Amino acid sequence: MESIPLQAVLDADPRSAFIVDLQDVVDGSPHIRPSHINKSAKSHGSFFEILTDRNAEGVRLRSWVNTVKLAPDSGIGGHVCPGPRGSLWLAYDVNDRWRVVQDATPVVPVFPLDLQTPPGDVVMSTTRAHDEQMTEPTGMDSAALKELLYLTPEAVQLVQGLDKHLEIICGFDWASTSLGNMHTWPVDLIQLVHLMLLDPSPQVLMLGNEHVMMYNVAYAIFAGERHPTMMGQHVFEAWKEAIELNVSIFTFIDSTGCPFIMDDFNISLDRNGYLEEMYLKWTTIALKGPVRGYLCTASEETGRKITERRKALLSRVSEVCRGIRDMSPFWSAVLETLGTNGKDFPFAFVYSRDISQDNVYRLEGLLDSSDPSSILPATIDLEESQECFVPVLREASTALKPVPIRCADGTLPERISDLSELRGPKDRCLEGLACAIKRASDQKTLGILVVGINTRKTFTPVDQAFVGYMVRALGDLATNTYNAQESDRLARQAASQQQTLIQALQSSELEADHMSTKLQRLVKMLEKVDVGLFEFDLDGTLLQANEAFFKLSGHPRGHAPSYSWRDTIHDEHLAEVEQQWRRAFLGEHVNIEMRYKRFNETGVDKEDDFDGTWVSATVVPIMDKTGAVTCVSGCVTDITDQKIRQRDAIKRAEALEKLRRSEMRFHRFAEHALLPIYIYDVDGKLQFCNDAYLELIGGEAEREVATTDGAELIHPDDLPEFWEKWQEAGRQLKSMQHTFRLKREWKGPDGAIGAQWVVSSTYPEIDNEGNISGWVGVLFDVSHLKWAERVQELRMEEAVEAKRQQENFIDMTSHEIRNPLGAVVHCADSILTSLVDLEAVAKGLSADISPAQMRQLLEIYESSFDAVNTIISCSTHQRGIVDDVLTWSKLNSNLLKITPSKVRSGAILQDIRNMFELEAHKVGVSLNVVFDRDGNDSVDAEWVMLDPGRLMQILINLVTNAIKFTREESARQVTVTMGTTVSRPSLDRLPIDFVPSSKKDVPGMQGPEWGDGDFVHLYFIVEDTGCGLSAEEKSRIFSRFSQGSPRTHTKYGGSGLGLFISRELVELQCGEIGFASQSGVGSKFGFFVKARVAQPPEDNSNASALRSGRLSNSATAISQKYSILVVEDNLVNQAVLSKQLRKIGHEVHTASDGNEALKFIQTTKSWRALADTPMGGSFAHDAPRRNSSYQVQLSVILMDVEMPGMDGLTCAAEIRRLQRDGLIEGHLPIIAVSANARVEQVNQAISCGMDDSISKPFRIVDLIPKIERLVG
Repeated sequence: MESIPLQAVLDADPRSAFIVDLQDVVDGSPHIRPSHINKSAKSHGSFFEILTDRNAEGVRLRSWVNTVKLAPDSGIGGHVCPGPRGSLWLAYDVNDRWRVVQDATPVVPVFPLDLQTPPGDVVMSTTRAHDEQMTEPTGMDSAALKELLYLTPEAVQLVQGLDKHLEIICGFDWASTSLGNMHTWPVDLIQLVHLMLLDPSPQVLMLGNEHVMMYNVAYAIFAGERHPTMMGQHVFEAWKEAIELNVSIFTFIDSTGCPFIMDDFNISLDRNGYLEEMYLKWTTIALKGPVRGYLCTASEETGRKITERRKALLSRVSEVCRGIRDMSPFWSAVLETLGTNGKDFPFAFVYSRDISQDNVYRLEGLLDSSDPSSILPATIDLEESQECFVPVLREASTALKPVPIRCADGTLPERISDLSELRGPKDRCLEGLACAIKRASDQKTLGILVVGINTRKTFTPVDQAFVGYMVRALGDLATNTYNAQESDRLARQAASQQQTLIQALQSSELEADHMSTKLQRLVKMLEKVDVGLFEFDLDGTLLQANEAFFKLSGHPRGHAPSYSWRDTIHDEHLAEVEQQWRRAFLGEHVNIEMRYKRFNETGVDKEDDFDGTWVSATVVPIMDKTGAVTCVSGCVTDITDQKIRQRDAIKRAEALEKLRRSEMRFHRFAEHALLPIYIYDVDGKLQFCNDAYLELIGGEAEREVATTDGAELIHPDDLPEFWEKWQEAGRQLKSMQHTFRLKREWKGPDGAIGAQWVVSSTYPEIDNEGNISGWVGVLFDVSHLKWAERVQELRMEEAVEAKRQQENFIDMTSHEIRNPLGAVVHCADSILTSLVDLEAVAKGLSADISPAQMRQLLEIYESSFDAVNTIISCSTHQRGIVDDVLTWSKLNSNLLKITPSKVRSGAILQDIRNMFELEAHKVGVSLNVVFDRDGNDSVDAEWVMLDPGRLMQILINLVTNAIKFTREESARQVTVTMGTTVSRPSLDRLPIDFVPSSKKDVPGMQGPEWGDGDFVHLYFIVEDTGCGLSAEEKSRIFSRFSQGSPRTHTKYGGSGLGLFISRELVELQCGEIGFASQSGVGSKFGFFVKARVAQPPEDNSNASALRSGRLSNSATAISQKYSILVVEDNLVNQAVLSKQLRKIGHEVHTASDGNEALKFIQTTKSWRALADTPMGGSFAHDAPRRNSSYQVQLSVILMDVEMPGMDGLTCAAEIRRLQRDGLIEGHLPIIAVSANARVEQVNQAISCGMDDSISKPFRIVDLIPKIERLVG
């Protein structure tokens, strides 16, 4: 247990007690000088009566206390002694030095005389206690008091504030004190009070055994806030902090009978709410007579004493610093001297300015600290340092007066305030002043002194004036010290030069030649050194200089005007250099850093402050014997590299600070980022992670990070691949990105439970030795993406399956429609041919039958001919509907592609004429075609690259509609106009309203299949004189499955897809389509497509790439007889097609599937194998043997695609294999005949070995050109 001070123990005791120092007592003396009085004793006025009581009991008690050696018994004179009024006192010694005296009076209960007090409320009292009856004031007014005290009105007016003071005296009940009512006071006391009240100096009367206080106006001012409460109080109650002092004073007066006089007494009194330092001169005398007491006269000397103390301090500072010739010891001496006055300077520290850097200051010292740098920074930069007090120092460095520094505004460090509690009155100093100590000559700041202000004194203008005087005095001392330091440095330099000169003069004459040689070498060396040497006269004219000076300064060589050196100085430094130059002429040694305008020759870039040459210049005045300056000489040293290094060092420091801040920002970012971030060591142990990482892996925040192993989190199935990638990244020292699953489950939006998928992006941290020290990375939760991918895959599979089923449905529908439709078309063609033959026979028999029979026969012919044409027309219309559905299906699935080929532009119109001329003629429509070559924007493009099939599909739709809607009008005319332009056709050429495009992305024409020719635009106009369109019909004319009106289908037929498909095909070819129509007048449909100019083909025999698909009446006449193999499983179609081909003169052979076709080929001349030649096919042993003279020379094969047994695709592939193996001689042309008309199916047939294809239903006039092209 720590030791507890004796004073603390006594202060906690409720009994009165005090301590006496036995070394200060006089044995048996009746006067006591207590060293300590406890709190209980100070609160009882009766205790002080005992100490000062002149009765026998009081004198005996005080003598007993001062007995050097107490008797060991317990009787009188021993350790217990009776006191006045029946009290008992106990005494004991501690460490033979301190005597403790305590009140040992027994405490007994005393009951009040009135019975109104409840029996349980017992009042504790002592036998020595007495009741102090308080009475009301006597009622004496101010006038009566003045009369009593013999105070005339003139006397009262003489003392300012006396009237108010007399009212306070009247208001106190003096009768309650031992003095009694004022009317009963003796005349001597009245006269004494009279004199005291009129005295201008502070006086106080302490009367009676209670030492009751009465004082004058001046003392009231001295008492401060204690007045008027202390009027009539016991002196020990009013001045509790001075109890020991007053007891000692009273004891001295009583024992000696002499007045007590104390000069320059220093005491701290609480006058204005805080302890205030005071210096007083006291004179205390004892009053004799009927009323005993003391008269104390005081005068305050605080201002004088503090002024003397401060003057003495500054005098000591001046005396101590007088002999110092170096700045660092100077600052230490100032601090040490100021430290001797702990009251006026509770704390102090000083920073001195670095001469080479204006804003950099160095800590010189701190009071009461052996290691100042542990409390304050050793170096600060007033512009960049972040310490709390730096802004105050920066302001003080330029201010004309001291600047306050306070704890309240955060500018005074707490540790400085802590140090103030070690000095002076041990108070905590919370305020101070920052004072700039400036050089007297140029007001350049040499240092900044920060001092605390007196904690027990209000800072007044007098204090402010003292601080200003102190700053100026320290500035003068610092200036002298700085000048002395510079003088010493120059003196040392001069002494060194003088010593060198003396040594040179003392050299012997024998060494003169040798010294001359040395001097010459020295001059040559000085010419070559990098230090520039110069000498100027008083007029500023260069007397001499070495080569380095001219290179550094750029000073003109040879004779130059006076002060030419000014032109070489950088403008920023010119004023300061001129000032230093004048100082040198006054005899001072000058050092300065400056810049020359001339750029140095080291190749340093001109940037920032380095747009010249930085030099350190030293200028020394040269004096004659009389001490007069005759010239100046000196040297300049290039310090540009030093400045650059200094700048680079600052930049590096700034970069390091930025790096530190960046690391702190990253750390804060990592902690608060929503993205999971982690750091693992090389063993896979987690070293750091943020909350987002713990939330992702399902960890707990309080879990020990070091115990987390990354392998524990990964799904076992993904762990081997993860470790493999991790090790590979470690071997190659590169970053790693990997997708894997965690063991933690994840619930998708659809409620499905699955593994949690994450993407890890990790990179290795490499130490200085090139080894991996850890891994840093982030995790991305991609579980929702994986879920979306799974959903998308399912939907994609469903879409693909739906598309496949749709295509199967379309193929089946197309096949089922086209197969019977083909038979219908072939039968119709056969009937038509028979009717033509019947007509010829009938004309030959015209002579043998009657005219009536002839007319009847012709009517039957015409009726049959019309029926056949109707069948063909309906079949063609039905085929068109199927083709439109297929085209719409491709457009709807984005499967329709534009396939360019080389086309002669003029042949397009000719093909249109050939295709529709006969049909138009049948319904009485006049069909005209026009090639528009007029206009400035026309271009002659004979051959172009475009898709002829899609172009013709558009034209066929438009021309078919035009003929269909014109055939029942009175005026029946259809005109097809075509033209070519370089740019988009103008409204003059296409006077129509274009339909807005429905395509967002139009394919370009940049592929190699388009060639590299110039772009051209082909435009077409189909104009008719038909029924026209109404406004309502115009609004939906290009919609899908839509016609002009509901009656359109009934009257004209159609699927409603033609114009919609035409619009889509036009936009696929980078064009636009539109129309202009008026009901009852006619319509004009127009469009344009984009193409490229192409070179003519080398072989122009088949110039037209567009074929109409129809032949003239003479086209059925064969130019050559072909041997054709028809492979068809539908016997009806097989029979009808064979009959048609044979009817026009061709040799036809049939087969029901691929196997029969291969067997038949073995019987033709194309088969080269002998009967016993082994074959890969299963039909080899069944091959018939025929004489070569009866073998068929097969020309072409018409191959159905879908057949039972061996289908057409397999058969074609087998035929091509046999060709490659040499079993079939030459090339057998194969045309695919199928009801499947999709492009994919046609391409599949071509890829299996077929040469061409034709879709069912077709006519013989469409088939024959394909056969001729392949065979011919």
